[in-house]
Amino acid sequence: MKGKLVTAILSGLVSVIVVPGCGDNNSGGESSDAGSDSGTEPSSMTTCSGGHLDPATNLCWLDPSSTSEMNWYEATGTADSTHNPGGATDFCGDGTWGGHTDWRMPDIGELISLMRGCASGSATGDLSTSNCGVYDPGCLGSNCDDIIDCSICFSGDGPGSGGCYCDPVLSGACSWYWSSSLFTNYQNYAWYVNFANGNVGYADKNYSGRVRCVRTGPAEEPSSMTSCDGGYLDPATDLCWQDPPSTSDMNWYEATGTADSIYNNPDGGVVNHCGDGTWGGHTDWRMPEIDELISLIRGCVDGTATDDLSTNNCGVDDPSCLTLNCSDGPECYFCQYMKGPGFGGCYWDPALSETCDVYWSSSHMVSGTHAWFLYFFYGTVNFAVTSASMYVRCVRDES
Repeated sequence: MKGKLVTAILSGLVSVIVVPGCGDNNSGGESSDAGSDSGTEPSSMTTCSGGHLDPATNLCWLDPSSTSEMNWYEATGTADSTHNPGGATDFCGDGTWGGHTDWRMPDIGELISLMRGCASGSATGDLSTSNCGVYDPGCLGSNCDDIIDCSICFSGDGPGSGGCYCDPVLSGACSWYWSSSLFTNYQNYAWYVNFANGNVGYADKNYSGRVRCVRTGPAEEPSSMTSCDGGYLDPATDLCWQDPPSTSDMNWYEATGTADSIYNNPDGGVVNHCGDGTWGGHTDWRMPEIDELISLIRGCVDGTATDDLSTNNCGVDDPSCLTLNCSDGPECYFCQYMKGPGFGGCYWDPALSETCDVYWSSSHMVSGTHAWFLYFFYGTVNFAVTSASMYVRCVRDES
């Protein structure tokens, strides 16, 4: 009876209950559709193109979610003469986010997997997932949610910002969200999850709710690297790469230990991030040359994402080719954003961790105040003014 009771009062609840978004700290006025601040719990998710990836399910969730409410027919692209004539609106199916067009509506089991901190009708105060037994296909009738595992938790006690029952990294309204799954007892109803109170229920498909589309995450590639002291070894180059890399960005002078009166001369001293570092018991770390950094690229060849561990053929090389024309070819071009084999779509080996971003090399341009670097979220090679701030992944020779 719980699902029917919620359905009977649902239209009233939606119009009067206002709660912050999952990852939104607004607390008054209208429900907010976007936010960047997270709750007190650490996130269990990583970035993926267009949203955030749940590693437990390998699902990439749209973030932020829909900025407005819609009925189930519009959310799923299902034709209805009154509520979506001709199936004209297909929010997820017609959407393009993060360069991807393979978005779809989540089924109820997938949507339940997104819940955090509400188990057996009690707020857990952590990132615990729900044990509600509604799933598609298999259990979509009225008896499936009449157990304590699908019960309502108190509003505002979840790990998301403002107490939402979702991962803290997610943004969008903390409200109830449609799934694609139909309620088997009555086909005019469909299942939803209310992330404001952790409830799993069903409602008339003509009601208006929020939508968070989903797509399958990148296929997990086997690593080509093995462990070494302080990081991971690439057997093709016999280079041991620091892992994790720097936790903050820095200019080229600080990364390489190059003295500069403006950018690297604090109190008369010189910062040398790699040269002065000790990781894995080793002190022989250094900045990688640009060709060494290029050897770390995986899955981006001639400007095309390969979805495997293919290496890159960009001809920028230290010391033989460091001028502008060295990168003027398809081998050094941009690949599609975050479509590599690394975790979350990064264009490096899946074993490597931390920020998928821009990384300095030690290689200076032939003239001027520029140095070479790598966009690992695009898999491309470029150069920038040496005062710019980027991340650093130090390297050492294993043998």
